[in-house]
Amino acid sequence: MKAVWTMLKKRGIIDYARNPFCCDDWISQGHGLTTHRQEQLSKILGKIPAEIKSIKRNNGSYPAFVAIRWGFAEVRKNKLIPTDKWNNKIIYDFWGTPLVLSRNKTSHVKLSKVNNKPISHLIEYKSLNNRIGIYNYQKFFTLWKNWDSFEPRVDGINGVYAFRLKTEFGRLRGKSNVLYIGQCNQNTNINSRPGIWHRLQNYRQNNDGASRRLKEVEKFFGGRSSIGYSYIICDSPRKVEEALLADYYTKHLEFPPLNRSK
Repeated sequence: MKAVWTMLKKRGIIDYARNPFCCDDWISQGHGLTTHRQEQLSKILGKIPAEIKSIKRNNGSYPAFVAIRWGFAEVRKNKLIPTDKWNNKIIYDFWGTPLVLSRNKTSHVKLSKVNNKPISHLIEYKSLNNRIGIYNYQKFFTLWKNWDSFEPRVDGINGVYAFRLKTEFGRLRGKSNVLYIGQCNQNTNINSRPGIWHRLQNYRQNNDGASRRLKEVEKFFGGRSSIGYSYIICDSPRKVEEALLADYYTKHLEFPPLNRSK
């Protein structure tokens, strides 16, 4: 255990060029961004380093240091700004590591916890590792669930999602069973109902757009049991959505049928 803790103290962004709030004592402590520190961080995001350093160290520089160290924030254009990891912080522990149930060779992980609480169903996370743009839409989503039985509520998770039919249908070129590819990237601090779960729930309501068109598909093909849905938590959901749609278009010379506005 001592050896593990010693290694932990050396991890993270602790160089002064990227983390101007570094302090040797803080580096050696190796503490994570606890719930209390998250609350402090939310109050200083958007401020310039000089202003943060003028605040009491324990309320300003320290939470800023810890947040940058573990990837929850960064200094860009002389401001402390949140990263995608901050926007999806409920799927990470205090040291910025995904709360993992299992991992496979394609960088997918299945989460056992959200917001440090156990969950009753599987949720997938995918680390981009700066590889946006090389995704195969046919292989990206691996955990498909029946749209007829929606899963328990989970707040504040962002990423990409898709709907598909059980059977393939013709495209201008080739065949596909994917009906729609979308993304959700909401600010969990200002949105009262943030995240993919709520976005998917909207498709079960009487709304316009893709929601209405999905209900037309449900009716024609025999109900919700004919449709599957899948979602994956990831960084930069909008860029991932664009990459997946680009791959779909490359393969079929058109977008998914419910992505008519794309």
